[in-house]
Amino acid sequence: MTKDTQFVFVTPAFNCEKEIKKTLFSMLSQSYENWRAVFIDDVSEDKTSQVIEDVSRSLNLGSRISVVRREEKFGETRNTLEEIKYIEDEEVVC
Repeated sequence: MTKDTQFVFVTPAFNCEKEIKKTLFSMLSQSYENWRAVFIDDVSEDKTSQVIEDVSRSLNLGSRISVVRREEKFGETRNTLEEIKYIEDEEVVC
C-alpha cells in the first residue's frame, strides 16, 4: 500500500437519519486523507440521504461523498456486493 492508495467506505444505510452524521464525522476524523465514501440508501423512509447530502454540501466534500439511492430493497450484503463492482482496481474497500 502506498500513500496514494485510496480507501473507499461502502456504507449501506436504511432509516438512519439520526445516526448517519456520527458515521460521517467518524470518517472525516481519520488521519489518512485519501478516501471517499459511498452510501447506499436502501429505500429509506426517512431523510437519511438528505442528511448525508446536507453534511457533504455544508463541508464542501464534493465527490468525496456520494449517495446511491435504491428503488427496491436490497439489504446490507447485496448492497455492499453490488457497489463493490464499481470500485477501481487501485482502491481498497472498507
